[in-house]
Formats: sequence, structure tokens, C-alpha cells
Amino acid sequence: MLTGMGNGSVFGAACGYAFTRFQNRFNKRRDKSISISIAIAIWIGFNFAFAGLALLWPPVNRCYFQSYAL
Repeated sequence: MLTGMGNGSVFGAACGYAFTRFQNRFNKRRDKSISISIAIAIWIGFNFAFAGLALLWPPVNRCYFQSYAL
């Protein structure tokens, strides 16, 4: 359970940081539709990145996939 919480915390922090950087750079007017698009794109991109990292790096693989196995 703690591993899942740790992974979730890292994922959330990484997404929040990236969203803030993209929002400040590409959406200075704070248009709501652009904000939602940025959030969805970052969430999907980081899901692929974290899943790819978990598949390629054995220590993360063990922790990441064991936290979802019942």
C-alpha cells in the first residue's frame, strides 16, 4: 500500500510541476479549454512514461505491478 501511495505521490508531483510549466508558457490567457487540454495531455503522457519506466526498470517494475496485484 505504501508503495502505491509513493508512486501516486511522485506521479502527482510530476504532473503538477509539468502542468504549471506548460500553463505558464502556453496559456497565458488562462483559457479553460486549453487548460483542460493541457491537463489531459500531461496525464496521458505521464501515464505512458511511468508505465514504460516500470516495464523497463526492474526495481520499479516489481514495486509498481505488485501494488496492483491482489
